[in-house]
Amino acid sequence: MGGLILAIPIIIIGVTGSVLLLERELLVLEIPAATAAGMHQPLARIVEAAKPAAPEGMAMGRIDVREGAPVAVRFSTSGRPQRTVAVYVDPVSLDVLGPPNPVAVSRL
Repeated sequence: MGGLILAIPIIIIGVTGSVLLLERELLVLEIPAATAAGMHQPLARIVEAAKPAAPEGMAMGRIDVREGAPVAVRFSTSGRPQRTVAVYVDPVSLDVLGPPNPVAVSRL
């Protein structure tokens, strides 16, 4: 009986850890598709298209460019807890694809 009671916290830790791993995979599915075809615009123009969609008070951090996918321009807060969002931009048409998407939260 004592072994079963001691197993409960381990089971809870295992389940919550699995949920955290699954959450990452689900966030990848939320990335919108870039549908325009043609020549990619310069990165400077992509960043300029993303800036108006970023939340107030956030600074640009990183740009993720992948072939066949929208460009993710990441914006972060400078304080703690740090909040990061990605603004997805179609690299051909410069359309912002949906609202800013939360990326990560630092709890330090």
